[in-house]
Amino acid sequence: MAYSNFTLRKAKEELNLTFLEEGRFLPKTEPITLSPYLAKFLAQSIPLAIALVIELGSR
Repeated sequence: MAYSNFTLRKAKEELNLTFLEEGRFLPKTEPITLSPYLAKFLAQSIPLAIALVIELGSR
């Protein structure tokens, strides 16, 4: 099936797929506390990553 002709409905019919849309895909987990190192790393890295995405998207 060419990508331009792809739809979930057609794939489901042609490939005889079954979709399970009930319940959770991943088990429920408890939140954890970030380590100081990871918190610092994310605080420094996320603004840079966002700036790069914005810069590359505006070209």
